[in-house]
Amino acid sequence: MKYIIIQIKEGETPVLFPKYLFHDIVAEKFGKNIKVVSAGKVKLDNGKLECYGESTGLKIKSRGAVDTDIVEKHLKV
Repeated sequence: MKYIIIQIKEGETPVLFPKYLFHDIVAEKFGKNIKVVSAGKVKLDNGKLECYGESTGLKIKSRGAVDTDIVEKHLKV
C-alpha cells in the first residue's frame, strides 16, 4: 500500500491507498488548501506496520517511525 499524511484542522491524518495509484493524483483530490506533510509506502510484516520510502511525484519523503505511529494510532480508533 501507499500513503500520504495530510495536515487538517484536527491534526495530521493518514490516507492509505493501493500501490497502483499515484501519490500526487490522490493528494490533489483533497484540494490545494490541504498540505501533504509526508508520503511513501506502508507494509505489514509479521504483524508489524512500517512506513518507508518516498513519493517522487510529490517530492516528499516518509518520516519513518513518525508516520508509522500516526497510521497505527488511526487504525486503532
